[in-house]
Amino acid sequence: MDVPSEDYDVSVMIKAVNEVQAVLTSRQFATFSEVDTEIAKTLKRYEAFGDGFERFHVNLTKDALQSNDLQKSLKDMNKRCEERLRDCECSQKDQINDILPFIRNTSTILVHGSGNLLALAVACAIQEHEGVRFYVCEGRPARKGFPSGSGVALLEKVSGTPEGMRLKEKLQKYCTIVPDSGVSSVMNSVDFVVMGANCVTEHGGLVHSTGSLQIAIVAAFRSVPCYVLCETFKFTHIFPLGTEDLKQPEDGAGQVVPLVEFVPPSMITLIFSDQGIMPPSAVADEMFRFHTAPSAPWKQR
Repeated sequence: MDVPSEDYDVSVMIKAVNEVQAVLTSRQFATFSEVDTEIAKTLKRYEAFGDGFERFHVNLTKDALQSNDLQKSLKDMNKRCEERLRDCECSQKDQINDILPFIRNTSTILVHGSGNLLALAVACAIQEHEGVRFYVCEGRPARKGFPSGSGVALLEKVSGTPEGMRLKEKLQKYCTIVPDSGVSSVMNSVDFVVMGANCVTEHGGLVHSTGSLQIAIVAAFRSVPCYVLCETFKFTHIFPLGTEDLKQPEDGAGQVVPLVEFVPPSMITLIFSDQGIMPPSAVADEMFRFHTAPSAPWKQR
């Protein structure tokens, strides 16, 4: 199964929406079919990032098939683009505001990943809760984008956030990089685990970088909650049963290296998304709107 190629963030969705909006406002269309084709062409370049962009396409055009007024439909689609952009602008703040109440001044948290959302969450937690302690997984093997591991890359992103720039010395004091092999040694002192996501599968499982499964297994054995910080556009229509079902990216030498892993939904406690806090079982409900939409791709065949 193909999975998104990198731990991308909301900026990619904002870019896609802006491109679609430019298509809608800069061209004259005679039929809805022309509009739908152009939107599909625009979003096709984002296929590598998962099917969240296909769901955006369906939501954008959901009422157009029942309308006889093309110009009104174009205005409605442009309005939906504006609404989506507003949602994207505040989605990260909403997610972080959801997770901050779970953190106390005495909390010790294990984090794994290198995404911008996770970095912002770490910076805000340190700013709001004096005394919080983060163990940051080293995140090996090294790969393009973070040759020293995802842990070092995450701390660089934390220090690059507006909140992180004001903290500086505190980052060194409250964040400690631990080797991946040392996860079990610190798990006893951890209150909960927070991981980013390449994507979340429709049955609530997590696809993320190497080490995620090991962390989840150790956390489950120690009865430590495992949380995932992920936007809903990363919810993906795939059903892997294990890591072996995932297509691994290739390294520079053309050899297959295990860079992503699958974590079963039974090992995930909660998912913090832009649609709120949900258990893994609620992911399918969130995606159900897409599958029942009258303009879903398979209903147009």
